[in-house]
Amino acid sequence: MTNRKRFILLGVILALVAVGASGIPLWLLYTTGLETEQELLVAMVKNQARLIEAVGRFDAVYSIEDNPEGPQAATRSQVLDAHNNAYFLGQTGEFILGLQQGSDITLFLAKADKDERRILHFSRDSVLIEPMRRALAGQSGTLIGPDHDGNLVLAAYEPLEGLDYALVAKIDMDEFRRPFIRSALLSAAGVLAVSLGGMLLLLWVGRMLDAAQTLVLKHERMATLGRLAASLGHELRNPLSIIKNSAFILNATPHQPGSREEKSLTRIRNAVERCLMIIEDMLEFTRSRDPVTQLVPFDVWLREVLAEQPLQPQIRLETHLQTKDTMTRIDPERFRQVIINLVTNACEAMLQVDAKPKTPWRLQVETRAEKDRLILSIKDQGSGVPESIKKEGQVFEPLYSTKSRGVGLGLSIVKKIVESHGGNISLVNRQDDQGAEARVTLPLLN
Repeated sequence: MTNRKRFILLGVILALVAVGASGIPLWLLYTTGLETEQELLVAMVKNQARLIEAVGRFDAVYSIEDNPEGPQAATRSQVLDAHNNAYFLGQTGEFILGLQQGSDITLFLAKADKDERRILHFSRDSVLIEPMRRALAGQSGTLIGPDHDGNLVLAAYEPLEGLDYALVAKIDMDEFRRPFIRSALLSAAGVLAVSLGGMLLLLWVGRMLDAAQTLVLKHERMATLGRLAASLGHELRNPLSIIKNSAFILNATPHQPGSREEKSLTRIRNAVERCLMIIEDMLEFTRSRDPVTQLVPFDVWLREVLAEQPLQPQIRLETHLQTKDTMTRIDPERFRQVIINLVTNACEAMLQVDAKPKTPWRLQVETRAEKDRLILSIKDQGSGVPESIKKEGQVFEPLYSTKSRGVGLGLSIVKKIVESHGGNISLVNRQDDQGAEARVTLPLLN
């Protein structure tokens, strides 16, 4: 499992822990609040019941003739008028008086939007009047269930001693839950924001660790390569020099031009030169040294370096050097390696496409100045940079090569030298023609 996946998993675990840490206290608050609300509703309905019973006893003695339906009707009327102006049960709370008449139960609502809703009739078996049915049966307590409108409510019920009525106080569960739902949403939003921020931070840390790990592995690989290069340079240079000198001596002996012996000696010399070049590349790549720079007129210096390069007759060099006498600071000997490697790569790329073209391949070398930067472009007409290599960023990776010869250090050495001069290099496919363009950018001194 990569560091990135580990940090993503850790972020998910932290988010779950945060949800649990905020959700459990919120649930405990909700259950505690529900218990408290039940206790308050029970105390309220009991107090109201005792008060109604007292009013009923008074009306039974002194209000016999005040209401045509009798003293209990007078008590009911007074209670409903009082409760209709009460606001101590919240926005949805109300007191309800109930009376059983045969197989039906009649509800007298204290709070109603319309007068015709003050009296409702239900069958005794209706599930919408369960609290009232229990109260009329002489029971007291609380329950959560549907009310006469089908809304889920918390109801407290109490019988009325000495009266044919019973009392129910209720409040909608939506009203009770609303602050807890709001708190839960705010908490969830906070947890989500913190979790996302934490995961982004962990992903960033993971990328930094991956980059650091990659850099450590690269340094270890370079250190191993350095030790190997030093060992190879010591162990192989002497035998190769002996072979090279022996071939030179043998070549000095008389033999027929174009003979088998002459061709074999030529192959030996070329093979030895390639081996020595590989060893020199490995040593150059593993050396850690600062460039010894000096001010040079870049175009003048570049013309001299290009004039020294032996080009095959199938390749024509075209130069467009436009920085004139502009000065820049480079290490002439080390930067010479940059030009040699880039020109060699460009020539090999074109000859791989066609070693015997009908018209010579064009190798274009250009310079120009842009603001405080000097730009060097070397363009070929080869097959270009494969998309898979560009996508994976392997163009300048050490020990990576698409050629059958070499160890894949040429462009890595170029990149290392250019960056040691404060510049940068890119290798892209050309837009105006087939092939690739190596673009080197250096600080410019006017």
